[in-house]
Amino acid sequence: MAATAAALFALFWISMGLSILFADYRNRRRVGPLSAPSTRIADLQDGATAKLVGEVRLGDATEEAPLSGRTCAAYRVRVDARRKLRWRALEEQRAAHGFFVNDGSGEVFVPADEHTELLLTTDGRFVDKPKKRASRALRRLLKPFRKEDPKSKMRCDEATLQEVSRVAVYGVFRQRPGVRAEDAADYRSRAYQFVAEPADEGLFVSDERGVIDRA
Repeated sequence: MAATAAALFALFWISMGLSILFADYRNRRRVGPLSAPSTRIADLQDGATAKLVGEVRLGDATEEAPLSGRTCAAYRVRVDARRKLRWRALEEQRAAHGFFVNDGSGEVFVPADEHTELLLTTDGRFVDKPKKRASRALRRLLKPFRKEDPKSKMRCDEATLQEVSRVAVYGVFRQRPGVRAEDAADYRSRAYQFVAEPADEGLFVSDERGVIDRA
């Protein structure tokens, strides 16, 4: 009896360890090169492939998140429907504009577009139940899905990239011709020197804490 209990106890902890390793492996595959150590913007070389970590500064063009109304550089909205005991993804919408990243030593421009991998954490969940009145923005977003499925419970997860959000960016960084760091007394008034471009793996942007803390 004692031997059986000991074996079950050992099997439990082995299973826990394997589950943690598998979750870490899946996370590393998903974030890809964002798991690399970060580089200071001041230490970048022209044409270097690097990961940067800093705060977002919005550019001239911005987006308005469809559900929260937040002004942001980018957003992602996923629509799910409840099917029995499981949620099923129906659609994902996203939009992005270029933004700046500042780490205190310099600033780079990230020209986000449809080719940019945006790995953003959900910062708002909006649930719609058929018999309860939802917000106007949520009703408008779910309208095409409600026509096909008027009875299911639905939800929308919204993720946004806002001013001063901390992000990690991975890509190739090209220096702008004629812009020198020493031309300004301090980084707050310095024109940005580098522009991000996709590396061989792509151009990645993430506000996930695990990626940023791995800096």
